[in-house]
Amino acid sequence: MTCAGYSYDLYVNQSKKFCVRICFAWLSHCLELRDWLRRGQTIRMNAGDHKAAS
Repeated sequence: MTCAGYSYDLYVNQSKKFCVRICFAWLSHCLELRDWLRRGQTIRMNAGDHKAAS
């Protein structure tokens, strides 16, 4: 599986944490639900900016 640019996806893992998998850097980052609700909008906006710029 390969990813181009700043592609990403969102999912919930078995520990009920929201996760953001950033294919560009082959990284996964998980946040507790409370942190996700506080930061999620910024993460989505930043990812959208990267997609629009590519």
